[in-house]
Amino acid sequence: MKLNISNVESSIAEGIDFVKDILGISLCKEGIQVDIKKGDRFTVSLEVSSINIIYVNTVQIFRGLSLAVQNLKKGIYGEIKEEVNFNSSGPMLDMSRNGVMTVEALKKMIRMIALMGLNRLYLYLEDIYEVKSSPYFGYMRGRYSQSELKEVDEYANIFGIEVIPAIQTLGHLETALRWRYTKDIKDTKEVLLADEPNTYAFIKELITSISSCFRTDKIHLGMDEATSLGSGQFMKKYGYKNKTDIMMSHLYEVITIVRNLGLKPIIWSDMFFRFMSKSHDYYDTEAVISEDLNKRIPEGLTLVYWDYYYHDEAVYDVMIKKHQQLQSDIIFAGGIWTWNSSVTNYRKTFETLQPGLKSCRKNKIKDIIITIWGDDGTEANYFSALLGLQLIAEFTYGYFDSGELRERFKTCTRGEYDLFWLMSRFDDTPGTDYKHGVDPVYNPSKYCLWQDLLMGLFDKNISKVPLQQHYEELYGIYKNIDINDDWMLLHKYCRNLAMTLSLKTNAGVLIKEAYDNNDMDKIFNIAHKLLDTLHKSVLELHKTHRELWFQTYKAFGWEVLDIRYGGLLQRILSVQQRLKEYIKGDVERIEELEVERLLYDGGYHFNNQPLINEDKYASCVTANQFLNNTNG
Repeated sequence: MKLNISNVESSIAEGIDFVKDILGISLCKEGIQVDIKKGDRFTVSLEVSSINIIYVNTVQIFRGLSLAVQNLKKGIYGEIKEEVNFNSSGPMLDMSRNGVMTVEALKKMIRMIALMGLNRLYLYLEDIYEVKSSPYFGYMRGRYSQSELKEVDEYANIFGIEVIPAIQTLGHLETALRWRYTKDIKDTKEVLLADEPNTYAFIKELITSISSCFRTDKIHLGMDEATSLGSGQFMKKYGYKNKTDIMMSHLYEVITIVRNLGLKPIIWSDMFFRFMSKSHDYYDTEAVISEDLNKRIPEGLTLVYWDYYYHDEAVYDVMIKKHQQLQSDIIFAGGIWTWNSSVTNYRKTFETLQPGLKSCRKNKIKDIIITIWGDDGTEANYFSALLGLQLIAEFTYGYFDSGELRERFKTCTRGEYDLFWLMSRFDDTPGTDYKHGVDPVYNPSKYCLWQDLLMGLFDKNISKVPLQQHYEELYGIYKNIDINDDWMLLHKYCRNLAMTLSLKTNAGVLIKEAYDNNDMDKIFNIAHKLLDTLHKSVLELHKTHRELWFQTYKAFGWEVLDIRYGGLLQRILSVQQRLKEYIKGDVERIEELEVERLLYDGGYHFNNQPLINEDKYASCVTANQFLNNTNG
């Protein structure tokens, strides 16, 4: 499609040039005339020979252009009016769990969210940014230089997207506090030492450094999940103190630093709700809002209510109203389920985001964050979350319609809805029950991939459901589809993952069964055929995962997944050797196979379902000590 776009600012023209390949347009004088003007309502008017876009915020130019191209390709003309439900909406990208997106990958993400019409991008950076006075801060973690962050901010500004840094100023700093230079400002292994002057000098350095990279006057300070607050060096130094008092004292000190720098502070809200709950539960709908605590919350502080779990709109209603008792203007943060598996779980994502966003609309919440976390090593690629971002965009500008979502997604990302949705089937399997709706987030694809073939920690659970058959069918679907969108490598990775799971899921069960029955023919076939095929499949999976990683992230962090794949590959070879020794009679028994299999009793269990959630690699792979978990 040829378009003639003139009389726009040079930065807007530059932005349009950046997205033309996604939209499949060329810019020339012979094209359809496009007029772009600022007004008081976002509208797009389409005629045979002209496109008129009236925008309120800059990013709407790009959404308007994507709507125009989408409709004109179908021969649809007339006026498009959209009701903007939220003042701001956009993703928070977690860069602190090993996957640090390259600047070019971030620019790619920015182009697509601009076409969706999302106007904010939060970068979650625990220690992934340069602080020149602290060379060990983010050392060997792929931290961004100040020039890199400024480049991202400049690029996003072209599209009218505000980039907001999200850091930590209390907890979640384990990787930063591992170094000796922090020994005097560390309470526990992941929490800073409150009421310590050196701590606030350090925090000032952090905030000064990160805020210098962005044009925004907002900063997200974190302060969530600091449950060990006051229990380490603080207690040794000051004795026992109430956590609420410690938290509030610390908060006042940090807010003073922020205000002196002319910034507007944002924090997660969960610590306040834990203080008010008898069970210390963030989502305690019976928690009583404390008038005393309410009075102690600093004026001008914005709270973020984060909730990735509930399927019931009424729960969101209750929690939002409780937040509004503390503060009239709050931010809601939902989540795209990227963080506990090897792929994005869209089943859980859609079933939690939709009621949450409906509640936000009903309760007049105006600012939305959609988190994309990378817990336990960022196994799932962040671009696999794009369909969730499109869902948010359509809620931002109207109401959810599955047919419209499919077309919008194709226009803004050049991705196929069905191929992205197919990822859900890795964890939406037989033996999973999402109907009761509180917190079932099954992830069998993760523990089936990483668990040890001889120990079979999950084999008793797996043997109760036709999981192997499910992955065989899923691989058959991937093998037979014609992958023709712009995300071929991502889908190839999924295909290879499905193949590996189709081979490995029941392998431990088969080994144990053959061993117990002394079936040497089956043991021989497993050792010489199944495990050979599995080894080749894992090699191919590793290859595509590596290629996908380096298209998206910096090199730092890949070594963790390299080690995981290396361990899996070596254990396959080791199991082959052990089985062959047993077949030849070189050993009388295989110790691990002598042990009776028990149901996996760790992780999260739901309604006595056989399948569970276990989101830690170290817990998936062995029952033995893998990490030193002592506090320090």
